[in-house]
Amino acid sequence: MKVVIKSPEQLGLALRAVRRNSHVTLDVLAQTVGVSKQTATSVEKGQAKLSTMMAFLSLVGIELSVDVPEAAMEPLKRLERARADKQNLPDDESV
Repeated sequence: MKVVIKSPEQLGLALRAVRRNSHVTLDVLAQTVGVSKQTATSVEKGQAKLSTMMAFLSLVGIELSVDVPEAAMEPLKRLERARADKQNLPDDESV
């Protein structure tokens, strides 16, 4: 089911609900991600870095999506291509 998330706190609550429904303890999830229980608690409160939250979301099977306005799709594609091109450069050519 899709849920509209309007704050980091709501994202953390969604993560907590899915984790609890899956009968996974906070300790186990923290160990799996490789962070402390304190960091895991911060994630569930919406008080962690996005990259850390994304790792937790992935582990519990939550997919994050963003509604991008149609007018922004072409610029987004150009940015993604430029990023991919930059990542594919040999080490001596990268900036």
